[in-house]
Amino acid sequence: MQKPFEKRHIFSALLKKSSVFVHINGRIVGGGIPAFLRLQDQVILQFGLDMPVPIPDLNWDDYCVMGTLSFKGVPYFCEVPWSAVYAIVGEDAKGMVFEEDMPQSVRDEADRNRKKKEDLVKESPSPLKLVTNPNKLKEMPSVRNVTKHKVFKRSERPDYLRLVK
Repeated sequence: MQKPFEKRHIFSALLKKSSVFVHINGRIVGGGIPAFLRLQDQVILQFGLDMPVPIPDLNWDDYCVMGTLSFKGVPYFCEVPWSAVYAIVGEDAKGMVFEEDMPQSVRDEADRNRKKKEDLVKESPSPLKLVTNPNKLKEMPSVRNVTKHKVFKRSERPDYLRLVK
């Protein structure tokens, strides 16, 4: 399946459910987005059918997605070619990432974040240890052997447990 065709169909499917966040490389789009976004590798545009600021001219074809978006209250007609799109994500966080179209700086940042998460998982202690040896089960204390907490009667409570009136 060709990428523009695939991107178009993913966009269409997600748009039926909710609004869609289209991650683009602003350097590739050129004049299709406002000037202050054109030098950024990572730009996220939100398209939707029922947006707070409606997009009456929303349209997409085999080559691009286009429509008038609002930037700080100022309307701007955006035309984004599918070649500039590297991720399409719905509001439910479901979507697709096209890693081969992702700018190198964004890929590097994703790799750093992935490595940080892996390091955190390695460093955190495991809350549960599985016992694979059946002989070890016999050595473990049973519920009956565990010391129970003392339950005090109202008159026997230590001072620190008594209610203050």
